[in-house]
Amino acid sequence: MRRFTILIPLLLFGLLVGATPAPAARPLKSSRPVRAHITQAGVPLKVSVENTTGWGAGVDAMFHSAGLRYERLDLGDGSNLSLVAKALSDGMTPLVLYNPGGSLRGLPASQVASQVVSLAQRLEGLARTYPNMNALRAIEFGNEVYKDESVGEYAAQYDAAHQALAANGLSSWKLLAVATAVCGALHDENWIPSFITHMSGGAAEVDGWTVHPYGFMDTDASRNCTGPHGYGWLDVRDWHQIAVNHGSDAPWYITEVGQCITAGSACPHVVSRSTQAADLMRYLNETATRYPWVVYFNWYTSCDDGSGGYGLVSENHAHVCGANGAADQRPAFGALARWLAANGGG
Repeated sequence: MRRFTILIPLLLFGLLVGATPAPAARPLKSSRPVRAHITQAGVPLKVSVENTTGWGAGVDAMFHSAGLRYERLDLGDGSNLSLVAKALSDGMTPLVLYNPGGSLRGLPASQVASQVVSLAQRLEGLARTYPNMNALRAIEFGNEVYKDESVGEYAAQYDAAHQALAANGLSSWKLLAVATAVCGALHDENWIPSFITHMSGGAAEVDGWTVHPYGFMDTDASRNCTGPHGYGWLDVRDWHQIAVNHGSDAPWYITEVGQCITAGSACPHVVSRSTQAADLMRYLNETATRYPWVVYFNWYTSCDDGSGGYGLVSENHAHVCGANGAADQRPAFGALARWLAANGGG
């Protein structure tokens, strides 16, 4: 999915941390007691929204008030962690995406391994200052890499980075591998087994899998593959089964999924605002009740970008997200707040 992370300038960082957050809507309360959904890994399902921090002051506060505690942040090569520090100071724990230049294509495995080790070491430093970083000790290794490189190239990079983390005493940081879930010629049911065969430690070396199950809600059949996304929501079930069949029982991370209400560069099917909200609830309910191997769920995205109207909060004419407070919250935002109030968010 194409994304535009809005980085907070370092000169303004101190001001933003000290600023009083904009008023946020009070989350809707449920009459039922909160029940955390425990995954097969023995931990509660972690619910996340893409890049709440990067949009500026007030957006983190808005989502935090709704009960959200996790987000996903694209860090490029991982050399700048100011956005991570800002998220942590706002009470948000990020899943960090290592995504140098938007692609791992052509990068030597040794270079990738060195950058990942450096990233993990500096995340360790942040964890000493912000203990909430320890709630999600994971590094997502690349974004939709199947678009740019072969499974052999990607596996070599992952293997080198994974071994380097272990050699430097950083094995507590999980390295998440991309599972393929796309249309057309890139759709490859052999991606997962091929990746496993390239691992020096076999299936046990994979710390976790990521998947982006965009598309239709009730099928992942190829006849319904109409755009650049995955075959559908059922990829969560089907790709997991392929991994299990080839010896991997690692946990799964849904690091992107959503439905768009306006067209963009990557929105094959526009839905209504009410449908977007209903689909978000269905994603969460089915993840929590049917897919216990999923430990992390991330909605794409907090505010709209060029890919289409996937955001839970809208912008004003000056492209300031959430400038009008509760008036900018779409029905799906309210649905998320209600779900978190009733079920917890990890």
